[in-house]
Amino acid sequence: MPPLQPEQNGVEAPVALESPLDRAAAELGPGGDLAPEKEAEAYRRRMARRQEVQRQRVGERNLEKGLVMVFTGDGKGKTTAALGLVLRTLGHGEQVAVVQFIKGGWQPGEAKALALFGESLHWHALGE
Repeated sequence: MPPLQPEQNGVEAPVALESPLDRAAAELGPGGDLAPEKEAEAYRRRMARRQEVQRQRVGERNLEKGLVMVFTGDGKGKTTAALGLVLRTLGHGEQVAVVQFIKGGWQPGEAKALALFGESLHWHALGE
C-alpha cells in the first residue's frame, strides 16, 4: 500500500510515488516533532540524508515546463491582462505563445506590434 499523505479534510489519501527518489523520501519520513529518533545525532544523520534526497528530487524535476493561462469573460481587459503577462515574460528572456480566439480571420494589431520580438513570441489568431 502506498504511503499516506497529510490529512486533507480529515481523510488521509494514498499518494502514487513516481520515482525511486520519491519512495526514498517517503521512507525517510518527516522531521520535527514527528521524528522517531530520540538521539540528536541519529536525527541529524536522517535529516542530512533527507536533504540530499530532496536536492536530487528537485534536480530531477528541474525540467522546462510551460504554463497555460486562459482569460475569458464578458467585457474588456482580457487582452490587456494577457499582454501584460506576455511582455513581462518576454522581458525575462522566456518564450511565449499566444492563441487568441477572435471574431473574423484578421491579424490583430497587437500581433503586428509584438512581431518585433521575433522567434521569442509565437502568435496564433484563430477565428472564422
